[in-house]
Amino acid sequence: LLTVITKVKIPDMSEKTKSHSAGGAVSDLDIGTGAYEPLSMTFSAEGINKEVIKGLGMRKKYTARGNIRDLQTGEDKPLKVIVEGKLTKYSSGEFSRDSGTSSDYEIKEVISYQVWVDGQEQIYFDYFAGPLGIRINGVQTQIQRARNLGIA
Repeated sequence: LLTVITKVKIPDMSEKTKSHSAGGAVSDLDIGTGAYEPLSMTFSAEGINKEVIKGLGMRKKYTARGNIRDLQTGEDKPLKVIVEGKLTKYSSGEFSRDSGTSSDYEIKEVISYQVWVDGQEQIYFDYFAGPLGIRINGVQTQIQRARNLGIA
């Protein structure tokens, strides 16, 4: 069953911070902790899709595809986002005679997240892999932390 997706908000990768105020400092400083805020994804669709609603409260993989245009070259490039998480919210939109209806969904408890542009990995997140489960542009950004913890 094909669902027409009208909007997708892919997860933000946002590092948790802690406010630090050094003695004599003129300002606080928000220091990154190396841990990330919980990930979530939202999307809106035309109509109401019973197959999607059946997944409410269940964890599964969702794939979104799009097109990105390189402004310098004018070349179109494929975007693919894969999220594994739990569908935690369904909300039916307003009904209108002229425009039909829409529905909104939210996926939380995200345990896996990948972003690919033109076949190249941009973001990789695997909750269960700990510090080894984060790659940005193919680089493990927390490899030293994993070594310090004796897991790499």
